[in-house]
Amino acid sequence: MLSRLFYASNFVFLIALCLLSNSCIHKNLINDRIFERTGSFYIVEKDDSRILRAFQGTFFWNDYGEYYELGLSNFFGKREVYLKVSPDNALLRTADGFYLQSLDADDLASQFLGYKIPMNSLRIWLKGSFICNDIPEKLLTDKFNKPSSFILSDLDVKLSSYDIFGPRKIIMQKTQENNSITIKLIVKN
Repeated sequence: MLSRLFYASNFVFLIALCLLSNSCIHKNLINDRIFERTGSFYIVEKDDSRILRAFQGTFFWNDYGEYYELGLSNFFGKREVYLKVSPDNALLRTADGFYLQSLDADDLASQFLGYKIPMNSLRIWLKGSFICNDIPEKLLTDKFNKPSSFILSDLDVKLSSYDIFGPRKIIMQKTQENNSITIKLIVKN
C-alpha cells in the first residue's frame, strides 16, 4: 500500500513537472518571437562642413513578426516619434499630434524626413542579415563572417559590435552633392 502511494505521488509530481516545464517552454517560445532592441540614436544633417540640424535621444524597436514598432524619445525622455508598421500599413505619430500614414514604411520615412531611410531593411539589419531584395555593394564582413560594411541605394552602412542578436552599432550615411546625413544607432540591450 505504501509503495503504491509512493508511486502515485511520484507520478503526480512528474505530471506536474511536465506541465510546468511545458508552460515555461511555451512562454519562452512566445518571448522568442519578440525581437527587442533599445539604445541611443544620433542624427546629424550637414551642408558642406557645417551642421544644419542634429538630434539625439533614445529609441526602442520591437519586432513581433507580423509587425514592428519604433519609438524615438528626446534627450529628456519625452517620446517624439512613434512608428508602427504592419504588412499593409505604416503609421507615424509625433508628440504634437501629427499623423502620417502610408502603405510602406520606407515611403512614410521619406515623406516625414525628406530623405529615404530603408526602414524595412533596417528591420533585418538589426538582426545582422539582409532581406532578399537587398543586393549590397562593396560588402565586407568581420572575422566572424558577419556583415560589417556595405553600400545599398547610395547609403553607406556599417554594422559592428555584434552580440548574439545582431549588431549593437549601426551607422548609416548618405551624401548627395553638398549635403550629408548620418544616422547612428547604439544598442544598449
